[in-house]
Amino acid sequence: MLVAAIAALANAQEETKKCHALVLSGGSNRGAWEAGFIWGLSHYAEDPADFAWDTVSGVSAGSINSGGIATWPTGSEIEMTEWLSDVWAGMSNDQVYYKREGTVEDLLFREPSFLNDDPALATLRSIINDRSVARSFAVSAVDVQTGDYIAMTQDDTPLENLAQSALSSGSIPVTFQPQHLNGHIFMDGGTVWNVNLDSAINQCLEHFVDKQEDIIVDIAICGTLNRPGQPPKRGGAGNWMLGREIKKAYSDTSQIF
Repeated sequence: MLVAAIAALANAQEETKKCHALVLSGGSNRGAWEAGFIWGLSHYAEDPADFAWDTVSGVSAGSINSGGIATWPTGSEIEMTEWLSDVWAGMSNDQVYYKREGTVEDLLFREPSFLNDDPALATLRSIINDRSVARSFAVSAVDVQTGDYIAMTQDDTPLENLAQSALSSGSIPVTFQPQHLNGHIFMDGGTVWNVNLDSAINQCLEHFVDKQEDIIVDIAICGTLNRPGQPPKRGGAGNWMLGREIKKAYSDTSQIF
């Protein structure tokens, strides 16, 4: 009877196993808001286990956060979010980029970008290179030469490449130079897809659970949701921008729906 009871308990625990995933969109400086968002989830949760994320998937600014989160083990969310918030609070522009010299024409046609973000790579490495990869993750960037959308994970990204992998996902074309890594030339993942929900689900299915219904996903999207029906703006440029915002809102949220 005891053996049967233990077996039944083990089966019940197996049946209730869930994979908790966190998905972080791109959003430039709004990556700081993402850090505050997950701080709030962790600190105000009735059950902290609800936000003990097994895996995290990020794009652009979300990948920067994901790179940091990946160095903290599942279950350490209180400490991790406090650390991540402190990192953002202590960040200054000179730790991220400096402006290149030259005219607009020089910067567009003779330089790789308007801003040089070599300081960002050095900063990220100084933050995480003395740690270790402790959590499943995916950071996504686009290969400039092929247009392929590539998710880099703990399975193919050692710690020494984590900082540059995360920065690759945030290399906004024209603004920042592309990143050369593992035979690829990478630009911002948000140029193709700003909310990579697929990689989070795939990580759960590959490493934690067998069924999609056992996956719980928390998603942070940095941006506004503009829907059709708003009054048109004056002038062609204003209406073009409004149309672009509406299209982007649906593009960013379509996968969730």
